[in-house]
Amino acid sequence: MQPISSKKKAKKLKLKRKFGAATPRQKYVDFLSSTLLFVLLAFVIFLLGGGLYDLVESPPPLITIGRRVFFYFPYDLSNQVILESLFSMILFGLGFVGALLAGKSVKYSNRRLASMVLIGGMILFLLGFLGVYLVMKLKLPSF
Repeated sequence: MQPISSKKKAKKLKLKRKFGAATPRQKYVDFLSSTLLFVLLAFVIFLLGGGLYDLVESPPPLITIGRRVFFYFPYDLSNQVILESLFSMILFGLGFVGALLAGKSVKYSNRRLASMVLIGGMILFLLGFLGVYLVMKLKLPSF
C-alpha cells in the first residue's frame, strides 16, 4: 500500500499518520477489546447465576416434593438446583444484552433504526429483570 502524504486524505480515509505517512488503523485492537468485553460479561453472568455454586456443590437438576417437580427450591434462598441457575444466567444475559443494545442505539443516525434498537433493548432488559424478579418471588413469596 502506498503511503498517503496528504493530511486531508488521511483524515477522510480515517487513517492514522505514522512518521509522516498514513497507515491503515489496526482492527485487531477493536476486535480484542470487544472479545475481552464479551468474555468478561460471560464470566460475570456465570458468577451471578450461581455457576460457581453448581461446580462446587453439584446440586441436582430438579427436585421433587410429593408428586410435584420443581426447578427451584421453594422458600429457600441458600439452596438452588442446576436448572434454576441456568434459567437465571439466561435471564441475566437477556438483561445485559438489552442494556448493551439500548446503549448502542444512540450511534445510529437513522431515527427509525435507532428507536427500534432502543425499544428492542428495553424489551430485552425488562424481560430479564421481570424474569429474575419472578424467580425471586417463587423462592420467597414475601419478596
